[in-house]
This record gives sequence, structure tokens and C-alpha cells, in this order.
Amino acid sequence: MTLLGLEQHKLTDLHFCLYSRPVHPELFQIYAAEAYRGPAYEMDAWIIGTAHVISFRSRGSVLTELTTSDEHLLGRRRLLQRWRVRGERTCQQRVDGRIAYLASFQLEVLSDNLYRHVYRDLLAEGRRRGVLRQFEQWKTRGLTPFAYVNCEMCARELRVLAFHGFPEDHALVKTQSIFEC
Repeated sequence: MTLLGLEQHKLTDLHFCLYSRPVHPELFQIYAAEAYRGPAYEMDAWIIGTAHVISFRSRGSVLTELTTSDEHLLGRRRLLQRWRVRGERTCQQRVDGRIAYLASFQLEVLSDNLYRHVYRDLLAEGRRRGVLRQFEQWKTRGLTPFAYVNCEMCARELRVLAFHGFPEDHALVKTQSIFEC
């Protein structure tokens, strides 16, 4: 089995998936990771190439958010929702009556000039806070694809903002997620 994240994710194949179960780290090439611990929850954020995994745990319940170009990697077991990343979408989910989840994701294709400007701003922000990983091995037109995940912790809530840059397509994938317990 090939690890997810070894090859560059294809924007045209990108999916946003939500599972009510944990995922195993050995399935992924994890380039960067952070763990967050709040008084009522635990969360892991992994950058897996130009995609991410967010695993949120509270009182025995688990909710996992995954962006991936291999939508079949984890199968359908406890798959709650899956969408192809196109345009903009908002979703809500409740797990075991313990975790409330609200997310939105969007794909934006920008002009070359605007993409370069936003690219510089996001990389600067990622160097200051959160987890940032650039992928020099996939560099195109002088820009590197990247993934940036930033989490804001509250006592019973976690807010996650993630950006994935695809310079070849002048495209950004942005996800905003709120996990509450």
C-alpha cells in the first residue's frame, strides 16, 4: 500500500471527507503534526502533502476531517460525508450527541498576480503561527505548493483554519472547521 501524501495531490481529484472514527497514521506520509489538548478534548493535526487530517476526540467520541485525492483509501466504514472539492460548501454534523461540527470549504482559482500576493501573505502568516509545510519537490513557476493549518483553542471548542496552495492551477483550497464538545 502506498502512503497518502508521498505524491502531490491533484486538485481535480481532491475530496473533503468526514469520518466518525480515528485514522491510522501509518496510512499517511505526515510532513508536519501538532497535538492540541483542551480541558474537554484532544486533537491532532497532520499535514499530509497538500492535504490534511484533523482528528478530534472528546469523551470517547471521534470525528476525523480529511482532505485527500484518494477518496477510497479509508473506505466507507463510518464515513459520514464526502464531497468533491468544488466551489464552496458548508456542512454540519453531530457525533454521538457529544461533538458538534460545522465546516465550510472552498476552492478559489485566482489570477497569477492575485495568487502570488495571497501566497506570500499566507506563507508569512504560517511562519508566525500554526503549522506550515512547503513542498519544494513539487515546485512550479517559482512557487511551491504548501499546506498551512492554524488552530485556535477554547475551553470546549476548537477552530481550525487550513489553506492548501496549488501554484500550477493558481488555486487555493480553504477550510474552516469548528469542533465543539
